[in-house]
Amino acid sequence: MTTNDQDTPLAGASDYPAQLNTGKVWHGEEEMRTPGVITHVVACLSVALFSVASPARADVVLDLSIEEMTEVAHAVVHGTVTSVESAWDDSHTRIFTNVTISVSSYLSGSGPSTVSIRQAGGVVGSSELFIAGQPRFTVGEEVVVFLEPDGTGQPNRYVVVCMAAGKYTVSFDTITGERVVGQDLRGLNRVPARGRRAVRTRHTAMPFRFSELVDIVTRAALAGGAR
Repeated sequence: MTTNDQDTPLAGASDYPAQLNTGKVWHGEEEMRTPGVITHVVACLSVALFSVASPARADVVLDLSIEEMTEVAHAVVHGTVTSVESAWDDSHTRIFTNVTISVSSYLSGSGPSTVSIRQAGGVVGSSELFIAGQPRFTVGEEVVVFLEPDGTGQPNRYVVVCMAAGKYTVSFDTITGERVVGQDLRGLNRVPARGRRAVRTRHTAMPFRFSELVDIVTRAALAGGAR
């Protein structure tokens, strides 16, 4: 399934819940099921509609800077993806994916040497639940992720702040030999916290040096972002 990649602007921030306009974190979940269709509104600085029977509209998240995501995040983790496993929930109505990351370092916050991310969507057998704007993970991938608790109360289980905007992939620039970070922002729209209309984001963000990302997060954490 593909997202609708037309460049038509989405509704403005004022058309979404008031929490988007105030910049507050919105947590909550609403689900509507009809035969063959799951429409899901996720929470985590976002409001979105998803469907397994028709092209999903791109997700909308608050356009937060790296410093702002650091302030929102419970932790900012640098590590390597060690497993990606999808499964049906207990009611066999939704698919969730669990991502395990072996932590190399905490750029903000602190925690155990392994963290788990649980997010809606994934593939189980011939069934797929596609969530536009959800971060994609692969085993062996080196990442920096901005994390907050998933709301279940279970320890050491997180979601990614601002969905795909809160995940960076670390790689090597073959020309300079430097470590760089980049983002895959397919299906994601960012909307300013107040008033202006959402504009579709580029599918990928321009890479920049890994050391720059570390410096920005570290400075923001020292300024009060780490909780």
